[in-house]
Amino acid sequence: MEDPSRNDEDSEEMLRTLTLEEFCGEEPTSFLEQHRFRRCASQRFAVTIAFLCLGILGLSLTLRPEGRSSFPRTASPTQNSDDREMTGLPYLDLTEKAKVHKTSAKAAPKTSPPTNGTKNTTNNTTKNATKNATTTATTTTAPPPWNSSATVSTAPSLFCFALMIPIGPERGLLETAAQLKTSLFACDDHAIFSNVPGKVWGTEISVLWNVNLWCDKQPTPTWAGGAGAAGPWSAANTKVFTIVWDAVLNDPRWKKHDWIVKTDADTVFLPKSLRGALVHTPFVNSWYQPTGSFLSNCAMGLYGGLEVISRKAAYVMSERKKECPWVPQEDVWLRTCLQRINVQSIPAYGAFCLRGCDMGMQSAMLARGAGAPAGMCPNQFTDCIGPKAAFHAFKTPEAYRACYWRATSTAG
Repeated sequence: MEDPSRNDEDSEEMLRTLTLEEFCGEEPTSFLEQHRFRRCASQRFAVTIAFLCLGILGLSLTLRPEGRSSFPRTASPTQNSDDREMTGLPYLDLTEKAKVHKTSAKAAPKTSPPTNGTKNTTNNTTKNATKNATTTATTTTAPPPWNSSATVSTAPSLFCFALMIPIGPERGLLETAAQLKTSLFACDDHAIFSNVPGKVWGTEISVLWNVNLWCDKQPTPTWAGGAGAAGPWSAANTKVFTIVWDAVLNDPRWKKHDWIVKTDADTVFLPKSLRGALVHTPFVNSWYQPTGSFLSNCAMGLYGGLEVISRKAAYVMSERKKECPWVPQEDVWLRTCLQRINVQSIPAYGAFCLRGCDMGMQSAMLARGAGAPAGMCPNQFTDCIGPKAAFHAFKTPEAYRACYWRATSTAG
């Protein structure tokens, strides 16, 4: 008789239905044939048990609830709340801390309003969404897309600009920043303004023709938060920078980015650190304000070493800049202007170390007999201790370079 183990797969169903006599033949009478028959019967019994076990296993898999696993596993951000409750394992949401990198993806298509025929479906969907939102209230969702274009990124995009006085150290400072691939050269797009043509490390200068960049010094008015004529006198640079801001707002490139950043040439500006700050919830929420937002980089006001406003704030500013009161100092003018046109101020004191802010704050606190308030960085504008988005001010390429390396080595 042919060994059944040699049958091909097509005979598998036949083996399941064969009787013992059909499988092993009629029961013999001799001793040797009886031994062979019993051995064949044992093999038939083993085959029967194997098919029975496979049938039970298939039945159990069929009856197992969908989506449930008998093996413990770590929940992932894509699991629903029921799966996380079932596993009993801690839920780690990796979207809590967004990584700064560029990952292109298509934006979700806009959904049109439901018609009458889909009213019930919409209601059911809304109820289910509400139920799921209640169940997963403890989870953290990823920040919404920053760009309104077809491609989005996990980090906000920056359009940065600076004004360069052609005579003096500022060209050398900008060239140093370019060599280090930092400051505005590390933004998504940038512009350099000056009153002479030329290039700075490959960047074509946007020329402000017939503009005198010289500024005298004037006091800050008391109504704008200054001390008047009795207080310190500082550069009256609003006349120049209003021209610069007009040139920026006339440049269509800023409309493609989420935040607009004005930096000084002597500011050690770290765009990576700024992006890391801007993905936090307060800044994400402020970006969606109807009139936009700006970062308040000092508890005493807005200091001009680094100014950050949202794209929507730039739109509002371009339409209502004529409403802004005149203040001689550009940073005070910008702050009062944005407040006048109802742009929201978002405290971001801890993200910057600006010499004017730190020295002014320390002097004020010292006069009151108190130490520097929390969030300030006394002396760190020279020590360059990270992580910070900007340090100001450094007047030589050597000092600029040293600050950059200290800041980046202590930012981790």
